[in-house]
Amino acid sequence: MLRSFTVAMAAALIAGATAPGYASTMTYDFAVRIGATTVFNEDFTLMSVQSGDVIHGSITLDTSVPDSNASPDIGQYNATSGPSALRVTFGPNNPWPQETFSTSSFDVRIAENGRGFFGAEEVFIINDGSFVANGDQVDTFEIRLDSDSLAFLTGTGFPSAVDLGLLNSHSTFEFIGHDALRPLDGFAMFGTITDFHVATDAEVVPEPGSLILLVSGLVAFAGRQRLSAKRVGAAGS
Repeated sequence: MLRSFTVAMAAALIAGATAPGYASTMTYDFAVRIGATTVFNEDFTLMSVQSGDVIHGSITLDTSVPDSNASPDIGQYNATSGPSALRVTFGPNNPWPQETFSTSSFDVRIAENGRGFFGAEEVFIINDGSFVANGDQVDTFEIRLDSDSLAFLTGTGFPSAVDLGLLNSHSTFEFIGHDALRPLDGFAMFGTITDFHVATDAEVVPEPGSLILLVSGLVAFAGRQRLSAKRVGAAGS
């Protein structure tokens, strides 16, 4: 009976340690076909990107970020730190290596029912301030999915699927910046979104405090079980 009680209490500790302390994320993978590119700096990986190339990236969103827009037709989510991340990878294009540009400070606007900037509905993602990576300063990192169809989105939360067949001509990818030390040595890339899908839906990760609570509870119950076993043994003898 003591063993059953201990198992039950340990299970309760596990549930209590993980249930209220989740950090949930949603990750989207995307692909872009470059339509135009201009590079005036000495970043050889960026210089190697040509029109027609397909590049890849991902967007990880902390789903606990609150909606800062009061409108029922607009969801506005402002990421400021990890685990949120907006990233894109260029290369490798032999002999130039692969480079990944990433920021955890970006905004997501999800609008439906005619409230999109360039369509009836939209998913609009853009960096919130410039950032430096691989010696370059990125000023604009934008992904815009616009649709004239009211069936493009359901609700203003993070979509579980996006129908690229419903996109209009305003949908675009933009990546603009310059050499971090030479502002006149810039680059600009524009492209079309060819893939945008959910890679990981609500991945649950226990917070460190929850893990500490779990371990402490199990240690305490193990000690109590040993003490109870000694008392039972002493009484029997």
